[in-house]
Amino acid sequence: MIDELHANENAHSRILCKLLQYKDSSNRFRILEDLIQYISQLEGKEEFANIKIASPSITQEQERIDLRVLEPGKYAIIFENKVKEAGDQPNQLARYIRRTIDQNVAEETIYVVYLTADGHEPADDSWLYIDESGVQVDYKEGFKPRYVNLS
Repeated sequence: MIDELHANENAHSRILCKLLQYKDSSNRFRILEDLIQYISQLEGKEEFANIKIASPSITQEQERIDLRVLEPGKYAIIFENKVKEAGDQPNQLARYIRRTIDQNVAEETIYVVYLTADGHEPADDSWLYIDESGVQVDYKEGFKPRYVNLS
């Protein structure tokens, strides 16, 4: 639907951000809640049911993260928008995960939503993180239950 506006990737993320920020008359983030419920019903994505939406901060393009939903001490959802077929940057998802961990969010409470037009998966090296001492961490396997590709 958003594609009909011929919006570029940043505009697409801004529109999605506004939709997710919407609160209904009972002050609930209804669209965000429904999205999380939908994802949690997908095969192998039951882990998303652990996300309880209360009063999230929903930001777009902060720290180069396309979209992030954050409730400190509870959870963070990183949205990576590839609907306009932008390529993955090396270590991209891993950097976003590390930035979120650095904001005192436990790794096991971080979720990744990868948005594509055609269902393609992130490049393997997007999940790789190399710390200051040169140690390499591959987040791909550990995030499987907390990662979803939506197209």
